[in-house]
Amino acid sequence: MRRIWPTFLLLVITLALTGGAAGTRDAAVALGVGSAKIDGVSGPGEWANAACRDIQLNTAGGHTPATVCAMADVKFMYGLLRIKGPAGDLFSVTLALDQNANGSVIADAGDDFLRYDKSFGFRDEAVVTGPDGGCKPSATCEVPDVQLGGTRDIVGAVQRGRADTIIEISHPLNSGDQWDVALRPGMEIHVFANVVFITNHQNYATHIPNDANSMILRVPVIGTGH
Repeated sequence: MRRIWPTFLLLVITLALTGGAAGTRDAAVALGVGSAKIDGVSGPGEWANAACRDIQLNTAGGHTPATVCAMADVKFMYGLLRIKGPAGDLFSVTLALDQNANGSVIADAGDDFLRYDKSFGFRDEAVVTGPDGGCKPSATCEVPDVQLGGTRDIVGAVQRGRADTIIEISHPLNSGDQWDVALRPGMEIHVFANVVFITNHQNYATHIPNDANSMILRVPVIGTGH
């Protein structure tokens, strides 16, 4: 059975070798261009040119303010989630690259998952159907690339503090792994994101689009990368 999983942000990353303005928190189209050091520390100005959105995460205590950002250079895409407070009950953060660009929250075979999980850390996963990765016939499931003979193409960091919790992720635009989505200048990719808190065995997920405040980010890739 295909899995329908909640999403809090729909990104459309436009990989084009053209210029653009710096990222903003405007509800309209935003541009995010730049590189980040993945260390769990949001350095001064590091995400200044990213496309960001302020959101409210569902938790057991109500709503917790957070900011999600995305940007890219010519080699990597980057994601940032900054949550106000220590976020001790944060269970998982997932970015999913929608390979067929159908805009559906249903996971399709070939989608590329970049995941942080409190239990096992960071994983690069592929969505597969049937016997690949041990799935049941006609079932769709997420399997780590390394279990499919691929490579682990994700770098991530988590830093929990009293003031903020920061999760940073990077992923090559074209890793060469057959289980990863291959992105080139001029292509577009839908990226869904999912954040889950678990408190006393109760799940609290946050998702967009859920109202008129849903947002699309277009991130052009410029410069020389690193």
